[in-house]
Amino acid sequence: MCDKKKVAKEIPVEWEQDSNGVITRYATNFVIQHSENEFFLSFYEVRPPLVLGNDQQVKERLESIKTVKAECVGRIAISAKKIPSIIGAIQTNYSNYIKSSQPEEDGKE
Repeated sequence: MCDKKKVAKEIPVEWEQDSNGVITRYATNFVIQHSENEFFLSFYEVRPPLVLGNDQQVKERLESIKTVKAECVGRIAISAKKIPSIIGAIQTNYSNYIKSSQPEEDGKE
């Protein structure tokens, strides 16, 4: 019998953007679902309806609108094992955002 030794080598990742025609879309809403082994993140854009005219026309148009459409602009499937690291990355980035968006205190009143 032949003994095979596992060889481990760390290979750095080269992050590439816009190589596959990926575009950025704005998402106003999202839905998260899961199955036994995956999470599905769906991102949606809800556009407000175009409402023009005088006051009466605007009022009539608004009263006639029953729903607005939410267009799915992206859907991503992620393994359940990756979710904790994604949550951690989001929490870290959000904390950094909050810290950087607060005005600096200079000690003056």
